Amino acid sequence: MNLFEEIKVLTREKSGKKLAGFSVIIFLLLTVIVLFFAFEHCKNIYLNLMEEYLGEIPRIFDSYTNELLVRSSVFEEDVLSRAELGIMLYKEENGQADMDM
Repeated sequence: MNLFEEIKVLTREKSGKKLAGFSVIIFLLLTVIVLFFAFEHCKNIYLNLMEEYLGEIPRIFDSYTNELLVRSSVFEEDVLSRAELGIMLYKEENGQADMDM
């Protein structure tokens, strides 16, 4: 009850300096509390986003691995077909069209 008595005395003084000081202290305290919780909330949001993105990394890695395998097989097929075409053209130019490899 002593705290309430002091608050009553602060509010009834005519100068208002103590009441203004008390109001400033309460305002600063509330501001610090609100900012702290806002920063904590933002931190939690960023941590959740990072956790979601980190969970996606293995799937992204697997998709890139699969894409690399497909591209390498297409490249190998392309190289083999160009080599066969080059051999055929070489044989035609040198008159060896009827000989097999």
